[in-house]
Amino acid sequence: MSRKIRLTIRERLLRDNKGRLKCCYITALSPTPKMNADEFLEKLAKRTNMNEVKLQYILEETMHCAAQQLVQGIPVDVPRFGTLRLSIKSKAKGRACDAGEKAIESISLNFLPCTQVRKMFELNNLQFKIEES
Repeated sequence: MSRKIRLTIRERLLRDNKGRLKCCYITALSPTPKMNADEFLEKLAKRTNMNEVKLQYILEETMHCAAQQLVQGIPVDVPRFGTLRLSIKSKAKGRACDAGEKAIESISLNFLPCTQVRKMFELNNLQFKIEES
């Protein structure tokens, strides 16, 4: 099964700042079929020549350690992949007594890819199938 990224292009009439209609082309990456955990483990085991059970244990332990570091506010640097960092948005302003679990509005996980990963996703390295709708 081939998993290619598809680029969709849609033509839309949008208004500019002065209220004039303007023809615009909106591009988006089409969703591709998701890979489940078993497929991922099987492919990774073949690439690394490791037993799937041992590989699953290593991945679970790695995720557990990474989650602990992120909760403590320590960024997780994955060599040759990128850095994961946890961001917490709080409504507390300056007073320590306002801070705490109830003050948290949202939590997000940010990913900053390394240079090698960024280069993999440059336009000249991706294969697109243009679809018009």
